[in-house]
Amino acid sequence: MTAMPVPYEAMRLRAPRLPLDMSQATGSACAVLGLVILSEAPVAMITALSLNAALGALVNLIWLTAHVIGLIGVLSLAGRTPGLMVLLPVWLLIVTNYLSAGWSIDRAETVRMATFYMGTALFGMWLGTRATSWTAFAKLLVFTCGLLASLSVILIALPGPLGIMIDPYPGAWSGLWDEKNRFAMTLVVGLVASIGLWLEGRGPGWLVPAFAFIGLILLAQASTALLAASAGIAVLMLVRVLNARPGLGLALGWAGTCAFASLLGVLIALPQVVVSAVGREVTLTGRTDIWGEVLRMIADWPVLGYGHGSFWRMTPDGPAEIVRENLGFKMFNSHSGWLDAALDTGVLGVAIISAATLVALVITLRAGLRVRGAGLGTGLIAVCLVYSLTESQFFQANALLPTIFVAVLARAGVSLARIAAATRPIALRSSTGLLSPHFT
Repeated sequence: MTAMPVPYEAMRLRAPRLPLDMSQATGSACAVLGLVILSEAPVAMITALSLNAALGALVNLIWLTAHVIGLIGVLSLAGRTPGLMVLLPVWLLIVTNYLSAGWSIDRAETVRMATFYMGTALFGMWLGTRATSWTAFAKLLVFTCGLLASLSVILIALPGPLGIMIDPYPGAWSGLWDEKNRFAMTLVVGLVASIGLWLEGRGPGWLVPAFAFIGLILLAQASTALLAASAGIAVLMLVRVLNARPGLGLALGWAGTCAFASLLGVLIALPQVVVSAVGREVTLTGRTDIWGEVLRMIADWPVLGYGHGSFWRMTPDGPAEIVRENLGFKMFNSHSGWLDAALDTGVLGVAIISAATLVALVITLRAGLRVRGAGLGTGLIAVCLVYSLTESQFFQANALLPTIFVAVLARAGVSLARIAAATRPIALRSSTGLLSPHFT
């Protein structure tokens, strides 16, 4: 008897709704609102307009809006969504963040930031599970990032100083944010999602927003964004090749790994050659100076760190003041997600984050090889990893990349669990010779 394929659409479950939801549109609106908030654009605009002092603690309500959406959304799942055990490393990190209050140099701040990170993770978890497919997830990202990009262009077109940086990168577009990197980061997420939809065969129309995102990234003058976008798109294409021609895909993957290792070796041995080639200074805009000071601070508290979110507090006697005095300028993070993790929770936290990253790579790659459009997940994880080297958003609260990381991991776990559930009865029937297992 001819094997009957299991339709992809037949495996899609109806997205869980928030309590009291009257329509799917309500859930989508909440998803867009939460993503906009966690992109940091609203709070950045409040700061740019010098309203943060007047609003005071009310600014926290903006973050809490996204957190509450995530909390209610996760509670509405009520155990109906399988595959979320892949988030175990994330929950271990949340527990570790709270436990670090026991040795934190600022316990109140540690508890506050640990709670904010938990809220960020909850929203990401709900965001990744509510979409009915990877296509729906990608469209949501393109729409939200496109909305933020459009509002940024409108802001720049208006008379006034907002939207374009004056110092230290005169002329660089920053849009709704106070600096270019977060603007470009949002564009990269939208770009990779657009390319993912095009590669999935959803039509050449998705190249239109992709080219728009590329143009805005160039106007933002963000070289890290170009590197992250290139990595994400390359991984997307690699997963697609692996699906079509596994042998060629493995060869390309091995070649890419060797090329990356060679580039890394040259960067370590001759940093001036590589950095000059991409138009950057050897210090990576002062980052290497910051990293040197931060590494010395990490050496003082290597195992458990200073407590989640406590190191960079603006206190006269805090350890961060030593770094600021030595460098001669003020900074509020390490410009490296891994170094900030080491400052927060030491070797323990870095080990948990490494485990979460490894799980994410394995799970998203497995999903990408078995589920239509899931290669987007691996591409977005690649974007997160590139940014983690020179930006501090990695596994921090109230930011876009940690939200995307958790959402992608949850989406991949759900996808694989649904495949297992759908193919299990087929496998039983195939053992009797009635039907051969097949999945599309």
